[in-house]
Amino acid sequence: MSLENVQPGDTLIRWDSSMGRKSLVTVARITKTQIIMGSGDKFRKPDGWLVAGELHAPYVTIPKAGEVEEVHLLVRRSRLVRYITQACRPPQLRKIPVDTLEKLKEILENQC
Repeated sequence: MSLENVQPGDTLIRWDSSMGRKSLVTVARITKTQIIMGSGDKFRKPDGWLVAGELHAPYVTIPKAGEVEEVHLLVRRSRLVRYITQACRPPQLRKIPVDTLEKLKEILENQC
């Protein structure tokens, strides 16, 4: 897939193939052969792979219809999971009222 028509300001999907993660990135500038992100990462125009990348290196693609919203939802879910797993360690759980813990248990039983 060619990224020859990508312009600065365009939003692309960054695939982190080693971890199976997707994120949204914005094109900062382009050169004749590369797409450069605000983070400084450089991707090749012909195939979207990271310049000087190794095996399982990240790559970028042009988002398909609905894919930007999907990635926003995945990122939001990931942040919520990370927040909950960090906030609900045993010392913090001991401070939560019993009725709240029971509601949480009920929610988890219905979802997991």
